[in-house]
Amino acid sequence: YYIDYVKINAFGGALEFSRVPFVVLDLPSSQIGPLDGVLGMNFFWNRNVIFEPSLETSAFFHVSDPIPVPFGDFDVNLRVDELDWAILSTCRNGPIGEVMNVECAPFDGDENGRIDLPDFARFQNCASGDAHADPDCGL
Repeated sequence: YYIDYVKINAFGGALEFSRVPFVVLDLPSSQIGPLDGVLGMNFFWNRNVIFEPSLETSAFFHVSDPIPVPFGDFDVNLRVDELDWAILSTCRNGPIGEVMNVECAPFDGDENGRIDLPDFARFQNCASGDAHADPDCGL
């Protein structure tokens, strides 16, 4: 599922996320019975995270600002290359095509529910091959 908006209050300021992927799963458990509706998510996929445990003082959990990812970098390797193109090419649904698959949402640059020519042009503008793509390339 995708959740429109999530806010986590934290020391030093709130973390806010939009269009967040969540996984809801019932897990079997032999000791206490099934665990209904376990919720999982990955809020930190585009951030550096450092956990500093300490036995003497408080532990720290550091989270960086988001690392900018170029438009079309579906596998988040900071390159917009043939692997990303292979995924984009399966997502195309055109100007009046069928409903877009939720996994294709990162390629919908104008967020109109279609993967069409403007999205392809934006992807082409960001294509970098083996080099790192400019995070601002699709703006």
